[in-house]
Amino acid sequence: MKVLVFPQYQDTAPSQYHAPDASGAQALLEESGYALAADGIYVHPVRGRLSLAISTPPRNPCECRSST
Repeated sequence: MKVLVFPQYQDTAPSQYHAPDASGAQALLEESGYALAADGIYVHPVRGRLSLAISTPPRNPCECRSST
């Protein structure tokens, strides 16, 4: 697994967000009207298939390393 490390990044999120919570994420999606389709992707009746985009500023210095 590749982990991106941003030396200048300061994590200011509350501690409740530090650990993964897949069941909590699923509950939020379902409360928002998404349903799990047969292919494993959540779908909203109006917005369609769930998709996520992650962006960073251009020329963002980062160090990529494998976590083991």
